[in-house]
Amino acid sequence: MTITPPHDAARTQRAEVAARFAAISGYTLEIAFTEARGAGSKTGQTDLVTRPAGGESLEINAAYAAIQQALAGTTLYKTSLKEGAIVLSFISPQVGRRHQTTIDQLAQQIGWPLSINPQPNQGAILDAARRLIQERAWQLLKGPSIFLDRGEVAVTLAVAPPPEASAALQADFDAITGFVLSISLTNQPAASSVQPAVTQQAITPSMSQPAIEIATEQIRVRAAQQGLALNPAKLDQAIARVRRDGAVRPPITVRRVREGYLLVDGLYRLRAAQAVGLARVAAVVEG
Repeated sequence: MTITPPHDAARTQRAEVAARFAAISGYTLEIAFTEARGAGSKTGQTDLVTRPAGGESLEINAAYAAIQQALAGTTLYKTSLKEGAIVLSFISPQVGRRHQTTIDQLAQQIGWPLSINPQPNQGAILDAARRLIQERAWQLLKGPSIFLDRGEVAVTLAVAPPPEASAALQADFDAITGFVLSISLTNQPAASSVQPAVTQQAITPSMSQPAIEIATEQIRVRAAQQGLALNPAKLDQAIARVRRDGAVRPPITVRRVREGYLLVDGLYRLRAAQAVGLARVAAVVEG
């Protein structure tokens, strides 16, 4: 920026301008003058140079920029000013503490106290679990569920992955989130273990065939079923059973249609499975 006040006036007001600038911005203003060089040159040209005053904090936006640059590539997603300190929000405080050395150096560099947000980003942690499982094309039946008190996320899979694959998944999850990933398997009943009492619920004799697993999103309900007002207490009981067992028992009944399956019997069980996020349910397909 260049200003061209009268030369003598600029010299007289230099101290006053610098003092006011420091009071407003916290920066030191250095003012230098260039002398006229020839008839065609401008007189009184002034060059403005700003820099942080010695031992003082950077301007807050400059501090944020320095933080973003130093912690680029980490899970830092937010910086905020609270009670005179800059709070750094990572996906979890566990991950944030892994960068403590860099954070300490930053605090000295920018002149601001820095702290790590003790609250994890629960949504991002759960999304990371789903994404890592989806990338491996594993069947997720239940969860992910987060337990903040022990820094853990629990999932239930349909099929046990190889031990080395499970270990690799858990290592990737820890690297991203700082949380432990607990993997368990659902206790699905074998086809031969379906008791006669379950078979008695069949609508037609052809439904004595064993149950199969069907993607929940492929099951449609009839218009009449969509308009039903479900009993909240009964639905809560169905949800509690699905959460306890990790599966729908007994299997629902469906009919194969052109684009998936149409629900015949088991509306409460289907709604319960959807409520807890089951990707697949046990079902008997009518012939």
